[in-house]
Amino acid sequence: MKHLIILADGMADWPMEQLGGKTILQYAHTPNMDRMAQCGRCGMLKTVADGFHPGSEVANSSILGYDQRLVYEGRGPLEAASIGVELADDDLALRCNFVSMDGNLLRNHSCGRLETSDADILIKYLQKELGNERVHFYTGVQYRHLLAFDNAMLALAKSGLFAHAPERVYVHNEDKLLIYRRGDLLFALNYHTFATHTVPLPLSAGTALTLMLNSAAPALGGDFVPETALTAREGENGSFALSLTIPARTALVYRIGK
Repeated sequence: MKHLIILADGMADWPMEQLGGKTILQYAHTPNMDRMAQCGRCGMLKTVADGFHPGSEVANSSILGYDQRLVYEGRGPLEAASIGVELADDDLALRCNFVSMDGNLLRNHSCGRLETSDADILIKYLQKELGNERVHFYTGVQYRHLLAFDNAMLALAKSGLFAHAPERVYVHNEDKLLIYRRGDLLFALNYHTFATHTVPLPLSAGTALTLMLNSAAPALGGDFVPETALTAREGENGSFALSLTIPARTALVYRIGK
């Protein structure tokens, strides 16, 4: 038996004052949908399992009968399969989207429905500037694309870091720096295209950082070799801190310990 499944993803929307407190769907004239409801069966279905975020990849695959606890790997592997990119067992695939920004404001999640031919130019530029033999950008469709990492990031992902909520440690918009903590891991990201930054991090006495991942390491095609172990030391005013150097276009991951 064949089935036709139509998913009106997001159509319910939110109540709007302009529509008298109704949602767009409540306000719309929908005689055909009304007829289907009258002639069929109506009910409620929980499409997002406990512990999973309410994303399309979770809800849609649940509707098709998949147990997310057994199959969920994120959007990346789905995107890779859709464009014919084969992944090894130890590869990590991440969805890579183009968006439209106005300062710090996200204007459009799909970059104005960017055409695939235009997106391909941008993806090839990213591959040229940021890619290497271990990091690859692949052109997808319109604004949706793929960035594949491998062993190092996969090992971190399997270490249980996603069981902890991220905590912001340091943000500097002008310098394009973001440092946050997740469990016992510290992520330091420098999005600047050419500037290297050194950041003093206030930490308790004896706190040590052990390098887990360096995206600019020689093994990944870069040339940055930082200290593999750092310890917070007492400053002139009696406080404790350590200085963290982050090159341009680099991500560093440290494990926090004593």
